Amino acid sequence: MARYYRRGETYPLDALARLLAKSNIGRFEWVAYKSMKESCRLVPEDLGDWTVAQKMFVYWSTFYDSVYESVDRPPDRVIEDDSKLEVWLKSQKKKAEAYSEENWGKSQQGAIKDVKSAWDHQEVIQFGQD
Repeated sequence: MARYYRRGETYPLDALARLLAKSNIGRFEWVAYKSMKESCRLVPEDLGDWTVAQKMFVYWSTFYDSVYESVDRPPDRVIEDDSKLEVWLKSQKKKAEAYSEENWGKSQQGAIKDVKSAWDHQEVIQFGQD
């Protein structure tokens, strides 16, 4: 496994948080935190007490969670490469937009002509005061 830390090198905080969030240990800590929020304190309870680094780690961990749990999950080599992951995200966005454009009209037409009230049915049960 490649070493991300080299003595004397500095990373921007955002890049470091992103590296940590997608690393094995970062993923393990995030999953453990999500399942044991009461007993595991990865971050302070009060959001105002979080450091910038903690906020970034939580943001990127949530982001990678959604990528890993995606129905169309990309291969690990794509997740590890930020530029390839950006391309995957753009393609997912295009797919989602095309799907919603295609189905928006169908749902609107169906919703308008299939609207029925309770009184349009053969049998209606009314609840009231006795």
